[in-house]
Amino acid sequence: MNRELHLLRRSANRQIFNPTVIKHRNFDCHIATAKQCGTHWIKYLLSLVLCRIYDLPLPDHIRDDSVVGHTKNRPVYENIPQIAVTHSHPHYLLRMPRIFEMWDLPRFVVLVRDPRDILVSTFEKTKGEYLQKKMRMSSPPSFSEYLCGDVSGRRRIADIWDTVLFFNSWGAVLAAHEDYVLAITYEDMKKDTASILHRVCDHINIRNFTDDIIAWAVDNSSREKMRENLDEKEPQYEKSVNIEEKSFQDWYNSDDRAFVDEVLGKHLKYDFGYDFKDWS
Repeated sequence: MNRELHLLRRSANRQIFNPTVIKHRNFDCHIATAKQCGTHWIKYLLSLVLCRIYDLPLPDHIRDDSVVGHTKNRPVYENIPQIAVTHSHPHYLLRMPRIFEMWDLPRFVVLVRDPRDILVSTFEKTKGEYLQKKMRMSSPPSFSEYLCGDVSGRRRIADIWDTVLFFNSWGAVLAAHEDYVLAITYEDMKKDTASILHRVCDHINIRNFTDDIIAWAVDNSSREKMRENLDEKEPQYEKSVNIEEKSFQDWYNSDDRAFVDEVLGKHLKYDFGYDFKDWS
């Protein structure tokens, strides 16, 4: 089976037979994030904002679901905006005209990151025995071996193909419903966290937030403070990845770059503003 057929089958499986974002639509907002894009960061930022507005106890750790939950795990508090974080791909029905009004669907915030960075971060977090088992290999895979992934999806890893499908599926929904879907990037969050958080709060219709609350939430969700507040029950909590000390290009040899250029150039339909030809 060629790549196109594998991707079509994999896309159908994720967007037809997994109706998570429609089934769990009784929220005010879903935060849909690709893997390794700052999921816990945006979740913690919003939790801090809501805690300050509604005078709630602060989260125990950055993975605490009490204030901002998941699609299958609602927040503990009912008198606050109900927000869920998900890695799910949107059902094809979300591309239909007026579907948001007809079904009273929640608003969506889609958080993405340069896929080349996503792949490096995912590899660094999962490399070794964990990734070896996932890829069913006799020894730990190299970055180049991991990069090729599994277009068929039989080996359930967060690979380049899964990232392409996430961008394509949410990009299509964003193109169809710009009033209901807000796209933000991890890179913009790093450049101006307060501005992005303000935009997200506006989009979700969180009331009574102020510039002071935003600034307080940003200050208390710095990398240093978040590392002090990890969940030690999480198996991989110690592998919080920081790849900013060197450029993501350092992981890619010339063959890797050619492979990424081919895959993204041929299969990626929505680039979310990234220039994937730029490796500088």
